[in-house]
Amino acid sequence: MTLTLAALSDNEYEIYKRTQQQLNSNVGAEGDLQDDKLILDNYKAIHRYYLRIFYEAQDEATKLEALKRLVFLNWNLIVETDWLTGIDALDELVINEAYSILERYMEEGKFDVELSWMLSHYAVWDYAILQYAEGKLPALTRFVETIEKNKKKFPRQLPAGTFDNRGQMGIYWNLMIKTEA
Repeated sequence: MTLTLAALSDNEYEIYKRTQQQLNSNVGAEGDLQDDKLILDNYKAIHRYYLRIFYEAQDEATKLEALKRLVFLNWNLIVETDWLTGIDALDELVINEAYSILERYMEEGKFDVELSWMLSHYAVWDYAILQYAEGKLPALTRFVETIEKNKKKFPRQLPAGTFDNRGQMGIYWNLMIKTEA
Protein backbone atom coordinates (compact mmCIF):
# COMPACT_ATOMS: atom_id res chain seq x y z
CA MET A 1 0.00 0.00 0.00
CA THR A 2 1.36 3.40 -0.97
CA LEU A 3 -0.20 6.42 0.67
CA THR A 4 0.24 10.12 0.03
CA LEU A 5 0.41 13.05 2.41
CA ALA A 6 -3.14 13.94 1.34
CA ALA A 7 -4.45 10.44 2.11
CA LEU A 8 -2.81 10.50 5.54
CA SER A 9 -4.29 13.95 6.18
CA ASP A 10 -7.76 12.63 5.34
CA ASN A 11 -7.19 9.70 7.67
CA GLU A 12 -6.09 12.02 10.47
CA TYR A 13 -9.20 14.16 9.99
CA GLU A 14 -11.39 11.08 10.28
CA ILE A 15 -9.70 9.94 13.50
CA TYR A 16 -9.90 13.48 14.89
CA LYS A 17 -13.58 13.74 13.95
CA ARG A 18 -14.29 10.43 15.71
CA THR A 19 -12.35 11.57 18.77
CA GLN A 20 -14.23 14.86 18.92
CA GLN A 21 -17.58 13.16 18.46
CA GLN A 22 -16.82 10.77 21.33
CA LEU A 23 -15.77 13.72 23.46
CA ASN A 24 -18.83 15.82 22.66
CA SER A 25 -21.65 13.29 22.43
CA ASN A 26 -23.47 10.66 24.39
CA VAL A 27 -22.09 7.15 24.36
CA GLY A 28 -23.66 5.21 21.52
CA ALA A 29 -24.24 8.14 19.15
CA GLU A 30 -22.92 7.16 15.74
CA GLY A 31 -23.39 10.24 13.57
CA ASP A 32 -21.93 10.11 10.08
CA LEU A 33 -18.76 8.17 10.93
CA GLN A 34 -17.84 5.46 8.48
CA ASP A 35 -15.30 2.76 9.29
CA ASP A 36 -14.38 2.41 5.63
CA LYS A 37 -12.97 5.97 5.60
CA LEU A 38 -10.03 4.89 7.76
CA ILE A 39 -6.99 3.66 5.87
CA LEU A 40 -4.85 3.32 8.99
CA ASP A 41 -6.67 2.87 12.26
CA ASN A 42 -4.32 4.56 14.72
CA TYR A 43 -1.74 7.27 15.05
CA LYS A 44 1.13 4.84 15.56
CA ALA A 45 0.57 3.55 12.02
CA ILE A 46 0.11 7.05 10.60
CA HIS A 47 3.28 8.25 12.32
CA ARG A 48 5.27 5.33 10.89
CA TYR A 49 3.88 6.05 7.45
CA TYR A 50 4.98 9.69 7.59
CA LEU A 51 8.51 8.44 8.21
CA ARG A 52 8.18 6.07 5.26
CA ILE A 53 7.02 8.94 3.05
CA PHE A 54 10.00 11.00 4.22
CA TYR A 55 12.45 8.31 3.13
CA GLU A 56 10.68 7.43 -0.11
CA ALA A 57 10.01 10.99 -1.31
CA GLN A 58 12.05 12.25 -4.22
CA ASP A 59 11.39 15.94 -3.66
CA GLU A 60 12.48 18.07 -0.73
CA ALA A 61 9.08 19.73 -0.25
CA THR A 62 7.42 16.36 0.46
CA LYS A 63 10.26 15.36 2.79
CA LEU A 64 9.96 18.63 4.70
CA GLU A 65 6.17 18.32 5.02
CA ALA A 66 6.46 14.75 6.29
CA LEU A 67 9.07 15.89 8.82
CA LYS A 68 6.84 18.73 10.03
CA ARG A 69 4.00 16.29 10.62
CA LEU A 70 6.29 13.80 12.37
CA VAL A 71 7.64 16.47 14.72
CA PHE A 72 4.14 17.79 15.40
CA LEU A 73 2.84 14.33 16.30
CA ASN A 74 5.89 13.71 18.52
CA TRP A 75 5.20 16.95 20.38
CA ASN A 76 1.43 16.59 20.49
CA LEU A 77 1.65 13.11 22.01
CA ILE A 78 3.45 14.60 25.02
CA VAL A 79 1.62 17.91 25.52
CA GLU A 80 -2.02 16.99 24.78
CA THR A 81 -4.22 14.26 26.14
CA ASP A 82 -5.21 11.33 23.94
CA TRP A 83 -8.93 11.75 24.64
CA LEU A 84 -8.67 15.18 23.00
CA THR A 85 -6.42 14.31 20.05
CA GLY A 86 -6.85 10.58 19.43
CA ILE A 87 -3.05 10.20 19.59
CA ASP A 88 -2.69 7.50 22.20
CA ALA A 89 0.71 6.02 21.33
CA LEU A 90 3.61 6.46 18.94
CA ASP A 91 6.58 4.25 18.19
CA GLU A 92 9.62 5.43 20.21
CA LEU A 93 11.96 4.43 17.37
CA VAL A 94 10.04 6.63 14.92
CA ILE A 95 10.02 9.52 17.43
CA ASN A 96 13.79 9.25 17.83
CA GLU A 97 14.36 8.93 14.09
CA ALA A 98 12.22 12.01 13.40
CA TYR A 99 14.26 14.05 15.87
CA SER A 100 17.50 12.71 14.36
CA ILE A 101 16.32 13.86 10.93
CA LEU A 102 15.38 17.22 12.44
CA GLU A 103 18.89 17.46 13.90
CA ARG A 104 20.41 16.88 10.45
CA TYR A 105 18.09 19.47 8.92
CA MET A 106 19.19 21.98 11.55
CA GLU A 107 22.86 21.25 10.92
CA GLU A 108 22.40 21.51 7.14
CA GLY A 109 20.21 24.64 7.28
CA LYS A 110 17.28 22.93 5.56
CA PHE A 111 14.69 24.69 7.71
CA ASP A 112 12.08 26.87 6.13
CA VAL A 113 10.48 29.79 7.95
CA GLU A 114 7.39 27.75 8.84
CA LEU A 115 9.32 24.91 10.45
CA SER A 116 11.38 27.42 12.39
CA TRP A 117 8.41 29.13 14.05
CA MET A 118 6.62 25.81 14.56
CA LEU A 119 9.61 24.35 16.36
CA SER A 120 10.05 27.56 18.37
CA HIS A 121 6.47 27.18 19.57
CA TYR A 122 6.89 23.50 20.40
CA ALA A 123 10.13 24.25 22.27
CA VAL A 124 8.21 26.25 24.88
CA TRP A 125 7.27 22.82 26.23
CA ASP A 126 10.96 21.93 26.40
CA TYR A 127 10.36 18.68 28.26
CA ALA A 128 8.47 17.33 25.24
CA ILE A 129 11.58 17.55 23.08
CA LEU A 130 14.52 17.47 25.49
CA GLN A 131 13.68 13.99 26.73
CA TYR A 132 14.59 12.78 23.22
CA ALA A 133 17.30 15.31 22.35
CA GLU A 134 19.36 16.02 25.45
CA GLY A 135 22.73 14.29 25.36
CA LYS A 136 22.12 12.96 21.83
CA LEU A 137 21.15 15.80 19.51
CA PRO A 138 23.22 18.90 20.30
CA ALA A 139 21.77 21.29 17.68
CA LEU A 140 18.19 20.51 18.67
CA THR A 141 19.03 20.70 22.38
CA ARG A 142 20.70 24.09 21.91
CA PHE A 143 17.71 25.35 19.91
CA VAL A 144 15.22 24.29 22.58
CA GLU A 145 17.30 25.63 25.46
CA THR A 146 17.70 29.08 23.89
CA ILE A 147 14.04 29.75 23.05
CA GLU A 148 12.53 32.74 24.82
CA LYS A 149 9.55 31.06 26.41
CA ASN A 150 7.51 34.20 27.01
CA LYS A 151 7.31 35.34 23.37
CA LYS A 152 4.63 34.33 20.87
CA LYS A 153 6.15 31.84 18.46
CA PHE A 154 3.88 31.96 15.43
CA PRO A 155 2.41 34.52 13.01
CA ARG A 156 -0.93 36.12 13.74
CA GLN A 157 -2.06 35.63 10.16
CA LEU A 158 -1.16 33.37 7.28
CA PRO A 159 -2.51 33.16 3.74
CA ALA A 160 -5.90 31.48 3.60
CA GLY A 161 -5.65 27.72 3.26
CA THR A 162 -2.08 27.46 4.57
CA PHE A 163 -3.00 24.64 6.92
CA ASP A 164 -5.78 22.99 4.96
CA ASN A 165 -5.29 19.27 4.31
CA ARG A 166 -2.34 18.94 6.66
CA GLY A 167 -3.76 16.48 9.17
CA GLN A 168 -4.02 17.23 12.84
CA MET A 169 -1.08 19.62 12.52
CA GLY A 170 -3.27 21.72 10.24
CA ILE A 171 -6.22 21.55 12.64
CA TYR A 172 -4.01 22.66 15.53
CA TRP A 173 -2.41 25.57 13.69
CA ASN A 174 -5.69 26.78 12.18
CA LEU A 175 -7.17 26.91 15.69
CA MET A 176 -4.10 28.57 17.22
CA ILE A 177 -3.88 31.30 14.59
CA LYS A 178 -7.65 31.88 14.62
CA THR A 179 -7.71 32.30 18.40
CA GLU A 180 -4.73 34.66 18.35
CA ALA A 181 -6.10 36.91 15.59
